[in-house]
Amino acid sequence: VLFAADIPREPKTLPRALAPDIDRAVMAAVCDLDDTMARIGLTVLRHTGLRIGELLDLELDCVVDYGQHGSWLRVSLGKLNTERTVPLHDVTLSLLDEWMSQRGPQRALPHPRQGRPADFFFVEHGKRPYPSRLRRALALAVERTGLVGPNDQPLRVVPHQLRHTWATELANAGMSLQALMALLGHQS
Repeated sequence: VLFAADIPREPKTLPRALAPDIDRAVMAAVCDLDDTMARIGLTVLRHTGLRIGELLDLELDCVVDYGQHGSWLRVSLGKLNTERTVPLHDVTLSLLDEWMSQRGPQRALPHPRQGRPADFFFVEHGKRPYPSRLRRALALAVERTGLVGPNDQPLRVVPHQLRHTWATELANAGMSLQALMALLGHQS
């Protein structure tokens, strides 16, 4: 007798990091997007290694200035319910400032996990953007680059690959795996 649990599972494949030349082309196309929220959101994903849900759950007090140690992004509760901070690149910080300057006052909305009122960073017209908006914008940016995959179809790039690209960039620069785990919010 054979049970479903007896059959080995296929290993889950993780999205791979983008090659440096593809990363440059995609991010250049992201910079040309007309959708301000998507342009800023995708750039923040690329330069902080956030998951898409963590980005959309950022609250107004997420940027913390540590003086001579620079500005850091506080990611309150990620996938594993852990809080972490991520250093902010100057370009990323200026984009976050750009979003805040045009965001305008918004009312607090109920937090999806805790139910408490929260002032989310990315809010437009009293509503939070959907993750699909960022996915579509990234697909559009990739399409505009003209990059194609193995089947002569537009290259498929997902937002999570931006996280892997950031992590790979840091690992290649010599960051220890323990420090990288902390920045990514991994426990193992």
